[in-house]
Amino acid sequence: GCLRIPLDSDNAVEESPVTQPNEANPRPVAVIVELIDHTSRIASLNDREDLAQRLLAAKTRISDPRIRVVIAGQLKQGKSQLLNSLLNMPVARVGDDESTVLTTVVYYGDAAAAELILAPSENDGPGADPTVVAIPPNQLATDLRQAPQAQGRQVLRVEVAAPSPMLKGGLTFVDTPGVGGLGQPHLSATLGLLPDADALLMVSDTSQEFTAPELTFIRQAVEICPVATIIATKTDLYPHWREIVAANTAHLQRARLNIPVVPASSALRTHALALNDKDLNDESNFPAIIKFLTDKVLSRENDRIKDQVVTEIHAAAEHLSLTVSTELAAINDPDKIERMKAELERQKEDAQNALQQTALWQQVLNDG
Repeated sequence: GCLRIPLDSDNAVEESPVTQPNEANPRPVAVIVELIDHTSRIASLNDREDLAQRLLAAKTRISDPRIRVVIAGQLKQGKSQLLNSLLNMPVARVGDDESTVLTTVVYYGDAAAAELILAPSENDGPGADPTVVAIPPNQLATDLRQAPQAQGRQVLRVEVAAPSPMLKGGLTFVDTPGVGGLGQPHLSATLGLLPDADALLMVSDTSQEFTAPELTFIRQAVEICPVATIIATKTDLYPHWREIVAANTAHLQRARLNIPVVPASSALRTHALALNDKDLNDESNFPAIIKFLTDKVLSRENDRIKDQVVTEIHAAAEHLSLTVSTELAAINDPDKIERMKAELERQKEDAQNALQQTALWQQVLNDG
């Protein structure tokens, strides 16, 4: 059916159809989980707890029904307003200052709720899990780094449950702090979210063409998460937005980045929902964003997570088979043992040299 995003019981704007995740053939995931369990048992029998832990993490990842969409971009590009307008509810902080200062994870809930995820304190001991503290949803409009519920502890992220029909099929949005600013303090944290993401919405407003740091970030991000689109925001503010979109499309082509650019206006979307105006909603171009989410993300057309997990199983199997094949070769050809020892010593020396160079590089990076 059509997704209806209600403002109240009598007023709604019909959206383009948004399908549920593809559940027509759940067997591949079940087969992958069975392979993980089988490989884990073999790893444990061979005292390879390191492989067993990696496989456990892979099992957790493949078993998670959530479909994560990371919203990223430089400072003050309209990321949080885009998310609020998309869901038609205030799930992310919007303001004139640097409003998104904490990663905000938004998922479906029957009722609105919010939680702070706090770093373990010194009294919790090593290896302690983060602490979860509930907060009133209306507190989302404040700087939650200073929330009294945190009691001075570091806030790792904010998690928000929202009763939005768009999220009901497992769609989960991750709103990130801006990656610009002096030293780009949030850059590595945002890139670190992308390996487990199913898609990326890169937000850049239409006030000007891409900056060099933006293009660099886009290139890095797409290498990690290739299912991506660029949302060119604030088209209602800048009459020359078409020229900016055309210029940015050309920049992407020159950089050999095959990423679509979708112009959009969060302000028009908000007015459209308030007035129940379908034409105004079409003008906001938010249906194009929903189409991307439907066709490329919810359909899992490019299921990266599944591919990554299969690669993890394959790597673990290679580790385990190498041990057995080495022992078998030693039995069949005793003279080969010395040659293998010499080769392993050489590889060990190469690895130590590489590690030393990496350590020096890290030192230079930290000094910089």
